[in-house]
Amino acid sequence: MSIDSRPFRDVLLALTEAAAQEPYVDRVVSYLDEQDSSFVSRAGRETFFVATVGPEHAAGLAAQVPAFRNALAQAVANHSAAVHFEVHVTGEPALEWDTRVASVADARALERVALVPAALVLVLAFGALVAAALPIVVGLYAITCALAAVYVAGAYLPMAVFVLPIVTMVGLGVGIDYSLLLVTRFREELSSGLGPKDAAVRSTTTAGKAVVVS
Repeated sequence: MSIDSRPFRDVLLALTEAAAQEPYVDRVVSYLDEQDSSFVSRAGRETFFVATVGPEHAAGLAAQVPAFRNALAQAVANHSAAVHFEVHVTGEPALEWDTRVASVADARALERVALVPAALVLVLAFGALVAAALPIVVGLYAITCALAAVYVAGAYLPMAVFVLPIVTMVGLGVGIDYSLLLVTRFREELSSGLGPKDAAVRSTTTAGKAVVVS
């Protein structure tokens, strides 16, 4: 369908009007305003419009992306010609939001995928649920503390969205590794003839110090 057709123009007009009504949008510029051919593809079947925002709304603009997309979708939801078009929202805020959502999903998927095999390996290695559960619990605790630190730091420093899966991966790995070090040392002390209390003290003063230094 050509941009010169009435349905195309009606859909474009509905989209630009919906965008202009958003409180953080200062101005909307489209082919309907400028009649500039640079707004239209060579085939005349695709176009774009630009929605600008003022500096007072620039901070945290990515969080407005879902609402903005929803406003555009509702604007053409009942339009008879809307089924012939695809509407996409792009730009730095939209890309930032999409990357953030994808990173969170990856971090959650990584936790689900990594925890089950790790738990099975630990159960087989230690032969006891309590001993196997300790590294997992410490790993999750490490992830929680690291994410809390990232949240605080993010209020003062720019943070890449990729920090979420990295924190999850490193936190789980380091938490399990250090817990394995302590549990292994504890079992070695028990095997050497020490009681549980003395073995715990010896493990903490040896392997525990190594973990703290690391």
